[in-house]
Amino acid sequence: MTQADYTVFADRLRRLDAELGFLGPVCDRVGHPRPDGEEWFELLRKKLLPQLDAPAVLVVAIVGGTNIGKSVIFNHLAGEVASRSSPLAAGTKHPVALVPGALADAALLGRLFPSFELCPWRGPDDALADSPENRLFWRVGRTMPERLIVLDAPDVDSDVTVNWGRAEAIRQSADVVLAVLTQQKYNDAAVKRFFRAAAEADKPIVVVFNLCDVAAD
Repeated sequence: MTQADYTVFADRLRRLDAELGFLGPVCDRVGHPRPDGEEWFELLRKKLLPQLDAPAVLVVAIVGGTNIGKSVIFNHLAGEVASRSSPLAAGTKHPVALVPGALADAALLGRLFPSFELCPWRGPDDALADSPENRLFWRVGRTMPERLIVLDAPDVDSDVTVNWGRAEAIRQSADVVLAVLTQQKYNDAAVKRFFRAAAEADKPIVVVFNLCDVAAD
């Protein structure tokens, strides 16, 4: 896509968003559901529009079920302990983002992750704290490529209901979903529902099977 093509595309998206602003009241008058909450609408508002004026960046989210080693894989990819791994279920309650130094701008990150309250990362235990607010802890990664943001996400099958909304918001903000699965956590209804929604939104999904005994499994 050339710069001219991108400019035309961006202009069309902004016009579409403007027209959708008039659609809500019309839907109310004719008794038709508003588009708010629909996956395509949320992707438009929370993904496409925020990135139009942002630097080119790839957001990769590490997601999956309970106790399958997401945080361990996140730390391995990061090359440092940025998210505390826990043997307890639903350990990660808030997403953690590692960003390159060039993107260490709270205003920019706020546009990329509009569903979250952005909080500077203080330590690996930040993401384990209970809080009703949707927080996203971020810090500069020492080894992060200049256009890559990596996220460690809460469990998509957690018994903690608030985690479901956070996981959904992460899915909508991500460009690529890294799906961590195990033999025990690949066929659960909540896990399948999450990745089915990601596939329907045309998100690239990279599957990583973890906790495997290569000889036995």
